[in-house]
Amino acid sequence: MLYMLRRLISRYRLILLIFIVAILLYHPLFSLFFFQDDFFHLKMAQANTVSDFINFFSFKNSYSYAFYRPLTTQVFLFMTKSIFGYQPFYYHLIAFIVFCANIFLIYKIVLFILKNNNFSVIVSLLYALSSANMTTLSYISAFEEIGMAFFFFLTILFYLQKRNCVWIFLVFGMGFRLA
Repeated sequence: MLYMLRRLISRYRLILLIFIVAILLYHPLFSLFFFQDDFFHLKMAQANTVSDFINFFSFKNSYSYAFYRPLTTQVFLFMTKSIFGYQPFYYHLIAFIVFCANIFLIYKIVLFILKNNNFSVIVSLLYALSSANMTTLSYISAFEEIGMAFFFFLTILFYLQKRNCVWIFLVFGMGFRLA
């Protein structure tokens, strides 16, 4: 087990370094409280019954909300609130973990296409350092952007690897990001 862990660390040490750089860069965002639409989305993510939860996936809602993003908005907020309550640190932490998964998926996609580890690391670093990430990591309601990217990157990677379940991630990436 320890041998496998050492091998993984050795193989992905540059990606782990990118994760560390991202933590150093974005760690102040973990202390931000809810603001702007976060409160509205938290209200929308309330479910007292199984029926209420299933209604997250209905195209009609009682809030006249024009966007359909149940998985990356209502389900994410409902699950996080159910486990951690109103402690924004954990919302930011989950978003950051998915963000790190996105960095890794970008690395794997570029490596698969170009077969060049150094270039894959550079592209992953550029993604990690993009100023656009500041908004998606600081604004809890913007998790939909991180979640959508996660499903699209999985779709691309699984398509390149010719896996049969690619359509599932395509549906999650497209079907939960309408309007």
